[in-house]
Amino acid sequence: MTSATAIEVRELTASLRLLGVRLRAEGGNLRVEAPSGVVGPELLALVKKHKDALVRVLADGEADRVGTQLRRLTEVPRDSWPLSEVQERLFYPQFADPETVDYHITGLYRIDGVLHVERLENAFRAVIGRHEGFRTGFGWAGGDPVQSVHPEVAFELERAGPAPFDPRELGDFVRPFDLARPPLLRGRLHTVGPARHVLLVDSHHLVFDAVSWPVFLADLRRAYDGQELRPLSPAAKEYAAWQRDLATPHMARLGRYWEELLTPDPASKGTAVPTHPGLALGEEEVRSVRRALEGSTAASIRRFCRQHVLTPSMVYLAAYTLALQDLGGRSEAVVGFPVDVRADAGLSSVIGPLVNTVLVRAAATGSAGRPCTVREYLERIRSQVTSAIEHSHYPYDAMIEAAAARRNVREDPVVDGFFNYTGIDAPQAPDDLFAPVARESAALPLLPCLSSRYAATLIVAEEPGLVRLEVERDSTQISEQTCRRLVDTVTFLVTELIADVDRPLGRLSNGLAAVTGCG
Repeated sequence: MTSATAIEVRELTASLRLLGVRLRAEGGNLRVEAPSGVVGPELLALVKKHKDALVRVLADGEADRVGTQLRRLTEVPRDSWPLSEVQERLFYPQFADPETVDYHITGLYRIDGVLHVERLENAFRAVIGRHEGFRTGFGWAGGDPVQSVHPEVAFELERAGPAPFDPRELGDFVRPFDLARPPLLRGRLHTVGPARHVLLVDSHHLVFDAVSWPVFLADLRRAYDGQELRPLSPAAKEYAAWQRDLATPHMARLGRYWEELLTPDPASKGTAVPTHPGLALGEEEVRSVRRALEGSTAASIRRFCRQHVLTPSMVYLAAYTLALQDLGGRSEAVVGFPVDVRADAGLSSVIGPLVNTVLVRAAATGSAGRPCTVREYLERIRSQVTSAIEHSHYPYDAMIEAAAARRNVREDPVVDGFFNYTGIDAPQAPDDLFAPVARESAALPLLPCLSSRYAATLIVAEEPGLVRLEVERDSTQISEQTCRRLVDTVTFLVTELIADVDRPLGRLSNGLAAVTGCG
């Protein structure tokens, strides 16, 4: 495989992963599982072109190497396990405020037709038996937080009704968990009528994340249908222990990548950004600003991505990084985004907080004094995303702490902002038994970062007929006016990026013209 082919295969694999496409090698053949409409002719042609290389990569993949190390950890009996850094970030504020429900993840599902309630309750118990995270309790040992798995826990499905159901009024369903007493999962069946029910599911982010939903629903349906669910091992606790050992050669190699990526660049400093004058530091007040793109624009972006072997998330991320550079008069932007680490650790069927935050560092300036074009910038984003995914097992907190040690974070923060994308093709229930009920869901608190310039997160959510762009902000660090300017710039740049890929970036806005030095 030539170096050019290797790069193309790396970027193709990353693009497919972000689109929700799963590849697996079976007896020398390549199997592709993809959401409907995601793989267009251009992408399919690339998959066929690099079929042999993809099979080789999958046969000798990261998942096998990491999975082998995780299985070794299961061979040593332990009473308790360390928390992952993601779990620690959730555990400490939850412990400090036991009554908060900010870290809960709640789902509502409509069930039409005849329902066997006892079978459903037993299906919950089977899922809890399969996924040890639900049987995990959290406490302290030697002054450090730890997690311990219980062999069995009691579970009862709550019941309500018959009565009308309003998804905006959940009553006492979402209430604090006792972290020391699992399961950290509850369910309630609200009966609306003889053949209409709503299933409410609530779990804690310590043992569950958004990517866990399709796994949970698939296993719940399998158990409801009478299929046997066997316990999974290794699981999230082994991954947490493995990820925390930064001294291993594997982690040291990953750490060197992030150290190099986050080396400070004195030339990138820009202007100050207005902060909120009315709040003292520590008085966190999160607000959001929303905009919407029409469905036709989303369709145009998808067509553009199929033509240029990109993903929609890469286009929105490119617009966001450019908007941050435009906002602060900086020649680069560092943005964090979440990556599901299950597949690369052999944990695709595991429920748990198995998402890590990784970073891209994108500069709008060209090389050798030549202006950077839209095409080059999008290719730069694709390459950065690919490398970030390949190094995604290194803990985010460790990246930030190492980078912060080499700079004055008050004057030169490490991260400019955060980004989260949910496509319309995100996995849903495996069939029509559990139909999602749309409701206004509370977002999790902003990702804590000891060195964030804006403490803002751009959330892009594709919905039928539109794309919702929302910037969540910490108003101690960014004013509402600045936040509105940021989301408006992103909205403008998204359409500009797909209009002409050969246009210099400096011609997209006055702010970028100043950064790139071209007009």
